Amino acid sequence: MKKINPLKLAIGILGFASVASLVGSISGTIAWYAFSTRALVSYTGTSVQSTTQLQIGIKSDVVVNFTTNASLIDDVVFDEDLYYADDDEYHIHKLYHNHYYFMKVGSGGMPAAVINDYLSTKGYATNVLEPLSSYEYETGENINLRNRPTTNRPDLIPTEAEKTKYVEIPFVFRVLSANSDDIIYIENHDIFLSNATAIAAPNLEGTTTGNVIHNSIRLYVDRTNGDNYILNPSSSIDGKDKVAGVLNLTGGSNLGNGFYDYDNNPSSPTFMQEYLYGDYEWKPGKNWENSLSEPLNENSGLVDINGTGNEDIETTFTSRHHKDVKYFSNLDECIIPHYANYLGTNTVFPQKNAQGDYESDYAVCRTGNASVHYLGLFNMKIYLEGWDFSVVDSQLQNKFYLGLQFEINIVR
Repeated sequence: MKKINPLKLAIGILGFASVASLVGSISGTIAWYAFSTRALVSYTGTSVQSTTQLQIGIKSDVVVNFTTNASLIDDVVFDEDLYYADDDEYHIHKLYHNHYYFMKVGSGGMPAAVINDYLSTKGYATNVLEPLSSYEYETGENINLRNRPTTNRPDLIPTEAEKTKYVEIPFVFRVLSANSDDIIYIENHDIFLSNATAIAAPNLEGTTTGNVIHNSIRLYVDRTNGDNYILNPSSSIDGKDKVAGVLNLTGGSNLGNGFYDYDNNPSSPTFMQEYLYGDYEWKPGKNWENSLSEPLNENSGLVDINGTGNEDIETTFTSRHHKDVKYFSNLDECIIPHYANYLGTNTVFPQKNAQGDYESDYAVCRTGNASVHYLGLFNMKIYLEGWDFSVVDSQLQNKFYLGLQFEINIVR
């Protein structure tokens, strides 16, 4: 089986081995902590292009009625690929098939409307995203997206995120031979995520000045043939989001009281102290009693207690200490914050070996053999990480674009 150097495929329409998708623009109030009822982000949808050799589709456990482009879609159902489900009301077994909705070979791609029809049928977000968080996460684990912290209740574990707040797409691939008049599918062929570019998009005034909301985009890749991982498309290197801190959830100078949140019980003023949100543990020998400084004589100026690198703009993460409240002067001295670890593009994107072929330990999937119909499958969740320092109200009405590209080493 001959492989073609992927470098040569860059000429023309990315050769016969690329799949590109575009997640469109967002707008709305995205400071998830400050106003939960308005922490919404809209986007235009996702479109996918396929080629004559790399065929892309969506796996669905329910029938999807496509409103447009139905003539370009093959609904593939395998007789042995079925399962039973109990009906809760009547306690009977119902027989279901999985559906593999492939774009027909040579159809030119998967339009946004096709994916949106699937998302709508399954109840996922179609035009609105709300910033969420994975909270503590290590590569290889399964993700559990959760909602924002509850204001003034750091003791409550954030609830599991409703699927209406993020996108989940179960991608399915098949690789076709290029040297046969008949359709021959190729097994054991890796599909790589070769590019993921998150960039600012012009706002209503046509500018991208100050637009950094794209930095909060996270892609969770759920693989069947390797460790799951979170990819930060805005970072070339591996990194982590700190998911603990002192926050101003009740709002800044334009949003509310302008102070880090604290216990404001008027009947117990001597016990007023700042809250700690998120996932963390105390350092040895540290606790609430010996970690808080005595109240100030006057309200502080803006303090960057969370390490955002910016003390000039009031946000959820940068605020003031109230003069009547015991406060944290240095979080690093008293707590061990937990982190949501992510991979950077340098780790995930494939590199060429000495023969000029792509290699990567993080291929999104590998096509199977005849027993699994030569399918390669993986799930992708697209969401906004609310603990990213870019998720603040100054990003109101900003937009982003996310471009994804999948590639294979072509077979002949």
